[in-house]
Amino acid sequence: MYFHLRSKNNYTRKLLDIYILKYFFFSSIFVILDFIFYLFLLNIGFNIFLSFFISAFCILIVSYIFFNILIFRKKPTAFRFFLYLLFHLLSIIFFSNLNEYIYINIDNYILSKAIVLPISFFINYFFTKYIILYKSNNI
Repeated sequence: MYFHLRSKNNYTRKLLDIYILKYFFFSSIFVILDFIFYLFLLNIGFNIFLSFFISAFCILIVSYIFFNILIFRKKPTAFRFFLYLLFHLLSIIFFSNLNEYIYINIDNYILSKAIVLPISFFINYFFTKYIILYKSNNI
């Protein structure tokens, strides 16, 4: 099917592609910061679960503000933040447990985090996109 360059569908697709690229780029930076903070917490004596949870929670707050204001150009609202926080807290608890389970089985905390991060990245991206882009007009 042929789409004119100015068609709304093509424009929307390009806009979403830009969001994905920006989200991926800045999320990669946040993942690196999360990973460094995770290793720091492990080295000062925190256990695997708490290290994962604390590092992820700190990055969660920063990334919410960053993605709302600078990437998606949406004004943060209390309700949207509550939904974002609730989802991500449940996600962090789930992925912290998954990370600990993988660590117990392979005995490598770097590899366990490296396995869990890409999975959590994609789930978090789709949720963030849904809440901020698609539901933002209704919230």
